[in-house]
Amino acid sequence: MREDEKEKQRSRRRAQAHGCLYEIEQTCREQLSNLQTQLETAKTEVQKPFPREAELNTKTARLEELNSLLNLDHKEPEIVDAEPDEDQRPPERRRPQLER
Repeated sequence: MREDEKEKQRSRRRAQAHGCLYEIEQTCREQLSNLQTQLETAKTEVQKPFPREAELNTKTARLEELNSLLNLDHKEPEIVDAEPDEDQRPPERRRPQLER
């Protein structure tokens, strides 16, 4: 290739790279704008009162009450004896018969 053709190719590549970078920048700017809008919307929503807060508090209190009642029986684990019952023992392992 001649020197002027090489320079034209380099120039085209630079232009393509510049175009790609410009597209990426535009995409990022659009995404940033969208995220900023979402952030402002979220800030507004957080300031609004929760419409069912009283119901949530009542049900949370009831749930805590029920959980405490359910845990009355589980204060400490009970150990009766260390050996399992006969019907609860694991079955003995069979040893394979090897030929000699």
